[in-house]
Amino acid sequence: MRTTLKQIADATSLSVTIVSQVLNDRPCRVSKENRKLILKTAAELIYRPNLAEISLVKGSANTIGLAISDIRNNFFAMLAKGVEEEGERKCYCYSR
Repeated sequence: MRTTLKQIADATSLSVTIVSQVLNDRPCRVSKENRKLILKTAAELIYRPNLAEISLVKGSANTIGLAISDIRNNFFAMLAKGVEEEGERKCYCYSR
């Protein structure tokens, strides 16, 4: 089961709002100690953002569609790999 912002908030005794702001790197008034605590707790609990929820909030999914005629053709396989690598580099998060 995925770690939630609420679980991190409970573990750190901080609000969900503050936890969300820190994890989303938004400006907020939180001490350096609490920021470190949130990031440490998130790492320990193996927090991963829910990309579906983020795309709903943002109104965009950062999704790339690629239609190719034959993946067995080496050109198209290399093209797909290049698109994947560039997408990862540009933070069009690829989830394996």
